[in-house]
Amino acid sequence: MRRIGKVLRSALILFCIHAGSALAGIQASVDRQEVPQDESVSLKITRTGDSDRPLNPRFEAPDFEIVNQFQNSQFSSVYINGKFENRSEESVTFILRPLKVGALRIRNISNSGEKASDITVQVVQEQLNRKQVSGDGGGLKGDAKNFFVRGEVNTSRVYKGEQVIVSFFLYRRTRAQVRDVLQYPSFQGFIREDLEMPILSNRPDFEAVSLGGVPMERALLARYAIYPIKEGKLKVDGFAVKVDYVPKNPATDEMLEDPVFQFFTQVTPRSGSSRSDPILIDVQPLPEDGKGPLFTGGVGDFEVSAQLDSNRIQAHSPLNFKVSVKGKGNTSLVEFPKVNWPKGLRLYESQGKSKSLGQGLSEKVFEVVVIPEVAGATEIPPVEFEFFSPESRTYVRRKTAAIPIQVAPGDPSQAPVVQRSGGEASERVDPVSASGSPGYGTIRERDKSSEGFGGQPWWRLVAWAGLLMFFFFAGMVVWDQTKKRSLARLEVLKRKQSADRLWSDLSDAALKAVTPQDTGKVLEQLKEEVYKSLDEGFGLSSRALPKRELARILTEQHAFRNEDWQTLDTLFDTAERVRFSSQTGDPGISGERVKDLVDSVRKICSGIPRKSMEIQA
Repeated sequence: MRRIGKVLRSALILFCIHAGSALAGIQASVDRQEVPQDESVSLKITRTGDSDRPLNPRFEAPDFEIVNQFQNSQFSSVYINGKFENRSEESVTFILRPLKVGALRIRNISNSGEKASDITVQVVQEQLNRKQVSGDGGGLKGDAKNFFVRGEVNTSRVYKGEQVIVSFFLYRRTRAQVRDVLQYPSFQGFIREDLEMPILSNRPDFEAVSLGGVPMERALLARYAIYPIKEGKLKVDGFAVKVDYVPKNPATDEMLEDPVFQFFTQVTPRSGSSRSDPILIDVQPLPEDGKGPLFTGGVGDFEVSAQLDSNRIQAHSPLNFKVSVKGKGNTSLVEFPKVNWPKGLRLYESQGKSKSLGQGLSEKVFEVVVIPEVAGATEIPPVEFEFFSPESRTYVRRKTAAIPIQVAPGDPSQAPVVQRSGGEASERVDPVSASGSPGYGTIRERDKSSEGFGGQPWWRLVAWAGLLMFFFFAGMVVWDQTKKRSLARLEVLKRKQSADRLWSDLSDAALKAVTPQDTGKVLEQLKEEVYKSLDEGFGLSSRALPKRELARILTEQHAFRNEDWQTLDTLFDTAERVRFSSQTGDPGISGERVKDLVDSVRKICSGIPRKSMEIQA
């Protein structure tokens, strides 16, 4: 056993020596295996572990040009199995620009006898890698050199009611991310349908494009399907966002290319904004030539279908008949298709329900209750639907097939109660005698046989009992409301006292604040009280609104004074600045200034009506 233990110990020592030598070796990698010819690739050569030899790697890359290089080293301590282990890593990164297209090789990567594997990079032409987008990308100025928002439509000349797809993209030539939405576009004169809204997830997906020959990246912010409801030149307002970005390297004019520039500028990102240009849509009236009497307002490309729940039924029994209009376009403007109903059918039509199917498709379903009154063979006639097709610029008519029905004799006295869809009042289908007049004799006999206690009809006794119960419950409600009103007034008084204590505590805390952390807590609590006052006073979700949108709603819709908003804006900015200073060690602002801010905000919040209190009182 001792001999086996010595063998295992020796093997473990040899393994550790081999592992240590492996850690001390070099490794080489590139940031991507495929790159366009007009962009660059980063070659990173790394050595992990302690070594007395300097890291001065060499390699052969005749098909690349070395644009730049930089060196980095880091040291870390890791706690493993009850011990601290020290690890060091050195690296040298080379920025290489390809000189031609093809499979280009980086070989003979070495450093003082240590070697790494060769690397092959696939270089492709720019037009094969980037989506071509029409437009002028060469005359950009200001922030637009780094990023801008652009609105695009599939067509700018349409007919009234025709579908238009509007897409808003963020184009960038450097690292840029959306911080906030300053304004969503308005669609006056259009019916709007949201198709895609990546901006709500705040994680847009960028793709490589070429805008007029200029390499860029773009990400979809929002996409809508809109339908003009009036004629003329209609305008779609711009989409405005606030963006955090790192400016392009002014020396090389590179897009996301230079890691050295990125390293020194990533700690100081800038903020900017961009608004897309308005889009004009020329809406033409629908042509009168070819318009038939069956046209009900559909513009697009639709299919019509009909369905009956049964083909065999007894007379005076209901059948459910559904008509569906589905396709590309807005079906909310479509009315029920015209049908030449045969005699002997009683009908109850619905208004129809429209729903979006996504991607610009929609469907509207009409339901009709059909009651055959005559036994024998009949049919539901074809449903004809006419719409205008913008692609062919003609009116198209489509129809369903006729549906045969076999009606067996039925009992007229078993007339159903029909409940119309959409919550409309039910309508009684009265039994019909052989002569076609209502069967009053049957109703009288039923009334006579329904006499109740004391010779009085049951319905009269039930009516009196219901009236007594009504007065009883009405009295209970009045008493309960009186009690609740008294309790509500007491609750309002308690809340006012609690609010006074809260403001007093905030003022004291502001004066006692010593560190930026203490000041930050006071300002955050003050912000929460402001949000609570705005939400209860004006029915807003103020925390979810961008600051500029909140200012617009308060000043334009609720007659909020500009001076008061400037005070709230100062509070929000001060809270952000103090929160940042608490992380960097900056002393922040004095407690006296915070107390003055508390007093100013208290006056503003006191003037905001609390709707919840008023309703309870």
